[in-house]
Amino acid sequence: GTYGIIGDYAVIITAAHVVDDCSAIIVSSYSGQMEAARVAYLDIEADIAVLYVDPMRSMPQKKFNFLRPKRDMIGKAVVYSGNPNRIGLLTIYGNVAGYSYNRMIIHSYAWMGASGSGVFDSNGNFVGVVSAISIGRWLMPQLVEDVVYVAPIYYINEGALLGTLEVLHNDT
Repeated sequence: GTYGIIGDYAVIITAAHVVDDCSAIIVSSYSGQMEAARVAYLDIEADIAVLYVDPMRSMPQKKFNFLRPKRDMIGKAVVYSGNPNRIGLLTIYGNVAGYSYNRMIIHSYAWMGASGSGVFDSNGNFVGVVSAISIGRWLMPQLVEDVVYVAPIYYINEGALLGTLEVLHNDT
């Protein structure tokens, strides 16, 4: 997931399938700070989730700069940082290749474990989270690691999310 600030609240945005069946969520920064998190937004179909968390001292307090793209990003450069295959933090570059159903498709590279990584455009706008890689069908199913599906953040209703974050904040 990607840590940032929405309104006055610290959040982590990730893929819904990363947290959808969790009864308790503990998040940690790369410096080892750990915090309990609660789901503030969960859209299984779009595969995007927002977690409410207490501000993490070890992380930059950067406000998310959301981009609400229409389907006009084809060919644009994107980047994400993630922890695929538990080998450590990697930064991966790619380009938007197209759209399919409710996902953006990037020509990049992803492995298991990259799910939920924040995807940013070349201007630093947060555009979505890594959701899945393609499963090819030929003689048998095969992973196509350079066709990466991204859950775009434009599915998040920011007004409703801010209301939920306020309730969660006042509940602590």
